[in-house]
Amino acid sequence: MPLAPQGGPVELHGDRIPAGMDAELEAAASRTALARLAPADPAAPVLADDWCGTETSVDDVAHDATGAGPAIKLVYARPSDQPNRFATFAEYLQDDAREIAESFGAAADGTRTVRFDTGTACGPLYVDAISIALPRTRDAYLAMTLDERFDALSDDLRARLTSVAGKRDFLVYADALPAGGVSGVATLYNDDRDTATNWNNSGGNVAFVFSFGSSRRTTAQHELGHNLGAVQDSAPHSTLAGHCFERYDVMCYADGGPRGTSADLVTSCATQSPPAWDCRADDYFDPDPAPGSYLDTHWNLYDSVYLCPPADCIVVERDEPATTTVAPPSGGGGGGSGGSTGTPQPDPASPTPEPEPTPPAPQPEPISPMPPAVIVNTPVPAPARSAPVAQRPQRRETRRQRCRREARHGGGRRATGERSPRAAKRRCRSTRRAR
Repeated sequence: MPLAPQGGPVELHGDRIPAGMDAELEAAASRTALARLAPADPAAPVLADDWCGTETSVDDVAHDATGAGPAIKLVYARPSDQPNRFATFAEYLQDDAREIAESFGAAADGTRTVRFDTGTACGPLYVDAISIALPRTRDAYLAMTLDERFDALSDDLRARLTSVAGKRDFLVYADALPAGGVSGVATLYNDDRDTATNWNNSGGNVAFVFSFGSSRRTTAQHELGHNLGAVQDSAPHSTLAGHCFERYDVMCYADGGPRGTSADLVTSCATQSPPAWDCRADDYFDPDPAPGSYLDTHWNLYDSVYLCPPADCIVVERDEPATTTVAPPSGGGGGGSGGSTGTPQPDPASPTPEPEPTPPAPQPEPISPMPPAVIVNTPVPAPARSAPVAQRPQRRETRRQRCRREARHGGGRRATGERSPRAAKRRCRSTRRAR
């Protein structure tokens, strides 16, 4: 899997996430009833609290538990002259993936969440993270500009991720590579088309996390949001530089863009408890946009191929315990110790089961390439915390949501004989009016 598709209107975002944002966003998320607290499907599998598995430098296909479809692949990377800290970072990766998945579930009212690449020797509820020793030294990377470092890291990773199968975006935790106040960097395609062939669905996007302090998880969540397509310049509250200017939103801050100064920031969500994704569900994520609204006619992260119903994101045998005991794969990973970490530990006496075949994911139709642009952003202070309000109830996917999703990805059109997504969406709206 290449780390970036060729062509397309690419923007490179270097972000300075304010310190302490993790605590602010976690408080907001807890006040909006996280999916893990009231899931739409109580039987849906949830990622484990602690990581367990064997460090490896290749894709663990033998224990793959990823649901059918594109997924986010987590990677730990370190310069060649730095110590291997995978045991520490594996806990970061597991913890952040679980919290990010739950934040998506909260914003989607429990109907969809992000699909991570999962499955280790310990069972299906652990992220399948890859540990990589990069070919260059720390000083070699730090001597580069941010753009040069992004290109070098992407090239170096590309040569070491050839074992990864299927359509994947990559979230990389780059150890010992501080970026002068830039906490993370990611790619964003400036493509606001409301279609399954949107460039942000094309796969191979990469995001890096450089800072591992109090805003580590927020940085990972923010950079993943860029990879999935937030925030488009046409969005109502866009800074015109890849972000939005509403406070209490993981994708919003004063980034120095044409509409991204401190004076441009608004507190339209200050009197309510905002979700971690899209303050008012009007710029980049809405599980049920009103007919004719911006997110009904433009790119909506809710429709990303990297999201799925929670019950479909992880493959788990319902009649078996969540944690299975199988033989760990042999050999070390990432040039490190090659040991295993976490609890419970794999049982060496148990046989390794044969993996179930995974059907191929549908590929998007070709899209005409467009010229790239480059953007780097500026820091802002953390916003004040809003007062808590009543929790929103979770709800199952509505008939109209299902109609829109099937129409977008072709299932609904095939069933009704409609030839275009627009015709299918008109049918969805008429269905809503009929009700």
